[in-house]
Amino acid sequence: MREQGGIEHIDKAIEKLRKRHAEHIRVYDPNGGEDNKRRLVGCQVFSSINDFSAGVANRGASIRIPYRVAQNKCGYFEDRRPAANCDLRNGPHMHAGRGGIIEIMDNNSGNK
Repeated sequence: MREQGGIEHIDKAIEKLRKRHAEHIRVYDPNGGEDNKRRLVGCQVFSSINDFSAGVANRGASIRIPYRVAQNKCGYFEDRRPAANCDLRNGPHMHAGRGGIIEIMDNNSGNK
C-alpha cells in the first residue's frame, strides 16, 4: 500500500470492507452497534450507519483516503466507523504482506 501503485491495494481492501460493513458495525462498539447508531447519522463528519462509502479527503465517508495518498497513489486509508469505546481486539483485522492487504478477517469468527 505504501509503495508506488499501492492505491490498487487500497481499493481492493476497501471493497473487502464494503462487503462486511454490517458485521463490522456490530463489532466496532461493545454494545453491538447501538452506540454507533447515535453517532453515525450521516451528517457533517459522520458517515451513515446504513451506507458504506469511501472517498478522497471526505471526512463524512466510512473510509477516508487522504488527499496526499490519492495524489501519490500510495499510502494508507482511515476507517472512520469505530466507536471511541471500540475494543480493537474484536474488530476486523487486516493481514498485510509486502504487496498490501492479503485478507481482512473478523476476529470473532475467523471469517474472511
